[in-house]
Amino acid sequence: TFESQTINELFHQGEWPGKCHDVADLPNTQALSRLDDLGIPDKTKIWKLRIGGAGRLWGFLVGHVFHIIWW
Repeated sequence: TFESQTINELFHQGEWPGKCHDVADLPNTQALSRLDDLGIPDKTKIWKLRIGGAGRLWGFLVGHVFHIIWW
């Protein structure tokens, strides 16, 4: 479970459950537009956390805090 894992265990193991992506490489133009709408178009990295099945949380990792912006 995520509750028992550290940020390093979740996001810095290379692949899953958390993975980093370059914002510029996002294939979904709606996602890029949403970042503009939220006033955060300057971010260069976005993180994806797999929560089971097809479920994913997308957000930004700032220090030890994962800021979710969509799922």
